[in-house]
Amino acid sequence: MFSGPCGVDPYTSAVSDVYQDLFREGSFTGKGIYDVDAFEAALADKVPENAMLSHDLFEGIFARTALATDIEFFEEFPSDYEVAASRHHRWARGDWQLLPWIFSGRHPASKRRRPVAIPAIGRWKMLDNLRRSLSSPAAFLTMVAGWLLLPSSPWLWPGLVVVSIAIPPLMPVLSDLNLPIRGMSLRLRLRGVLTDLTLGACQIGLTITFLAHQAWLMSDAIARTLVRLFITHRNLLEWVTAAQAKRRTKSELLGMYRLMYGSVLLAAALVAALAIGHRHIWLAAGPFLVLWFVAPAVARWVSLPRRAATEQPIRPEDRRAIRLIARRTWRFFEAFVTSADHSLPPDGFQEDPAPVIAYRTSPTNMGLYLLATISANDFGWLGTWDTVERLEATLANMARMELYRGHFYNWYDTTDLRPLEPRYISSVDSGNLAGDLIVVANACRELLKKPFAGARLLSGMDDALRLAREALDAAPGLQRPRAARTKHLSNALDALSNSLNRLPENAVQWAARFVELKEHVNALLGIVHNLAQERGEVAANELAIWADALKSNLESQARDAEIMFPAIRLRESEMAASGAVSGGRLLEQMTSGILSKPAPNLANAAEYFEVALRDLDEQRQGLADSAERHTVAAHLEVLMQAVTDSAAKAASLATRISGLVRTAEAIFHAMDFTFLYDKT
Repeated sequence: MFSGPCGVDPYTSAVSDVYQDLFREGSFTGKGIYDVDAFEAALADKVPENAMLSHDLFEGIFARTALATDIEFFEEFPSDYEVAASRHHRWARGDWQLLPWIFSGRHPASKRRRPVAIPAIGRWKMLDNLRRSLSSPAAFLTMVAGWLLLPSSPWLWPGLVVVSIAIPPLMPVLSDLNLPIRGMSLRLRLRGVLTDLTLGACQIGLTITFLAHQAWLMSDAIARTLVRLFITHRNLLEWVTAAQAKRRTKSELLGMYRLMYGSVLLAAALVAALAIGHRHIWLAAGPFLVLWFVAPAVARWVSLPRRAATEQPIRPEDRRAIRLIARRTWRFFEAFVTSADHSLPPDGFQEDPAPVIAYRTSPTNMGLYLLATISANDFGWLGTWDTVERLEATLANMARMELYRGHFYNWYDTTDLRPLEPRYISSVDSGNLAGDLIVVANACRELLKKPFAGARLLSGMDDALRLAREALDAAPGLQRPRAARTKHLSNALDALSNSLNRLPENAVQWAARFVELKEHVNALLGIVHNLAQERGEVAANELAIWADALKSNLESQARDAEIMFPAIRLRESEMAASGAVSGGRLLEQMTSGILSKPAPNLANAAEYFEVALRDLDEQRQGLADSAERHTVAAHLEVLMQAVTDSAAKAASLATRISGLVRTAEAIFHAMDFTFLYDKT
């Protein structure tokens, strides 16, 4: 409420300075760029050590000030009242420590024999700052004096104070009303006026509420400074940074009352004074007294952090839209990052006027592709096996590139890996890649603990399915009922969607689901490709692209499933488990406890498969003599072999992922950033 330009305070805006406008001499408000040698020369011998707290105005008088209008500086405004009050207290102490220079031109501790020549306008600026620190005590005393000394007009003096407080915050409203009407709708104009009016009303209300505390605060700062300046000569530079003051804030209600006890004391003293012989003043003074009593509670309330909008959950429709944008983005890498280009991403692809690929890449591009590959796995568009293969191929080719002190040059030809001229190192691109490599290494560690099966796997396929539906909806010609194939296409999409909406619970169900998904995807592909050949439309081709993406997505996830769900590779065992062959029911009973367990991750795969093998072997050893014993034993042998193969592949994949971590960290640590640092 107070962070923007406010009234006529010269410290809130550098657009127009009254001293610059009237006297062609601006004021240094504490933020600027200056030449150190010239600055020190201008202030030489003018200030003794440990004597000045508020330095900016004094420095500006001698070093002078110019306004750089093409530079914008943003400073964090205090987020709570306690920090703001601490800053105002420090400012007031600093301003009153300038008294020796105002009246005598020199500090008592100064070794100068002659006073400092301070121009009249400079002295006036210092006095104006003292006037500003006295405004709150003066306003409070004006109201008290009006009630106690001039009780016949109890509304006059408080009204004068309120008007003086209200004028500066309401000035933006007057500016809005004075704006030209042409080119601005009435609704927009009213919205701007109401916004400024609401903000101004809030500032007025809080200023009145905190008036008693501000009067106490400024009086304390002035008295404290005079004692230290002329008596104790200690603690003249007492100062707490905004960050430290923020850490010390007391967010609880009792703490705010301890901090602002001055407001309560002044209000209580005024109540006692009015109770003695001015009871008819209660109607005029009552509202102000109530505000001053509750000022600490109000200060705590306005200082509480607002609930961030980001705490609101993303709406499902927005989440779906963002996922589809991300899926289309990953399609770029799917299409253009190939072995022909050493598994490196091109810098760009031009569609018009003719398709052209930019066969060059940079450290930023490479890092971005590595992160995109990890993200594709997170979204379920790419299986872990394929993710590892992509990362290995890219990092292996990056290791073959020519480097300079561990840094990649800014551009390389993707066809032969040679650096492009002129060769140079970009600290920005190297920094990007360094950060990306740290993320990639950590993400690879997470791959070891990430479950293979879950909702993300089905959600990843659902993204391609939704994009296929969008392509179908975008082509009215594909939806005409002149061919039965269009209806078949819609039915195939619905069937696949139904399969993606049901989440399997164990390894057996996942194995069966992959078989089901494969059948639906193959049926869909046949219909889509035939339709694309018949119609030859762009939308039909787009539909075919996303249908192919569905197949690639399924195949990528199936590679992982064959490792973690051994039963998916056992046609005979699947048939036996369903009772279609001799011994099926017995085999189902014996393996149901093993295969119904949740799928493992790479970190616990060795233990998982070891337990499964031990249980299967015990089941095989305990088979009773019967006609179906040999059939069941044969199926168990096949299943045990599949589990053994899965254990070996899982161990190999975990080893490769650990290798990726080492490679990414090795490239990162090889970067020598020291020579890029300019010590001067």
